[in-house]
Amino acid sequence: MPQLLITLERAPDRVDDLVLRCAQRFVEVFSTDAGDIRTGAAGDAREVGELVIRGLAQSSSAEDRAVLLDVLDQLLLIGAYGITDLISASER
Repeated sequence: MPQLLITLERAPDRVDDLVLRCAQRFVEVFSTDAGDIRTGAAGDAREVGELVIRGLAQSSSAEDRAVLLDVLDQLLLIGAYGITDLISASER
């Protein structure tokens, strides 16, 4: 997972579709661990959130943005580590 996140982060092209799939899978697989700072998933949660926000900026359709916002909601609901701070920082 960490290598995939690094690759997506450094990709110079649009990655909103890949970010969406990656984030959805992250929530599906790591939902119970994403908020537990003792796990690697918690460390990856913030990076996933950053990528979702990047995907929102790159998305060209309202439907795609809605799905990405749903993923952010899911990350908030599962208490993914660092997501609340990330969203607060992106509002500024």
